Amino acid sequence: MEKLVDEGKTKLIGVSNFSTPKLKRLLGVCRIHPVVNQVELHPYFPQKGLVEFCQKNEIHVTAYSPLGCTPVPYLIERRGPGPLEDPTVRFHTVQSIHRVNLKADRFQINQLAKKYSRTPAQVILSHMIHLGVSVIPKNNSRGRISENFDCLFELEQADYKLLGNLMGARGERGVRNLETREYLGFDNFNEEVEEP
Repeated sequence: MEKLVDEGKTKLIGVSNFSTPKLKRLLGVCRIHPVVNQVELHPYFPQKGLVEFCQKNEIHVTAYSPLGCTPVPYLIERRGPGPLEDPTVRFHTVQSIHRVNLKADRFQINQLAKKYSRTPAQVILSHMIHLGVSVIPKNNSRGRISENFDCLFELEQADYKLLGNLMGARGERGVRNLETREYLGFDNFNEEVEEP
């Protein structure tokens, strides 16, 4: 990729799905630093350590699946809908503050959407942009695509904090939609140890 920059065939280099250990190794050997890391990032999988590392090292973060999307069943251990499609968003189920699953978190996002007279997707996208992350939501509905553009509004600081801590102060309860262990044989996104 650096050779392509040298030859003028591209101006910048980006990476995708690079964990902090992979980025550290890359930054230790590359001549031209990547300017962006595109990763799965949403309120249920906030990857706070990775985002902080990228921002500290001037690597922009782009979130694919910023709305959580429906997981690809073959590729993940977790089955079921993503945060926007889960029936608990519609049924407003509240659970204890010590959550065993994501139902209360979905309720909170839905409540914020009502508070701001927005959709849950607009609230989530607004939050991600507030974090300095660019978002690339996918949708097949023209109406929802149009709604998603209307996400540049401010939330109250307490609401940003609420969204940022849905999965714990450091995101320790995060749930990703793309799980690689099953089909690759290793955790491609391990934040502790670099795996192949």
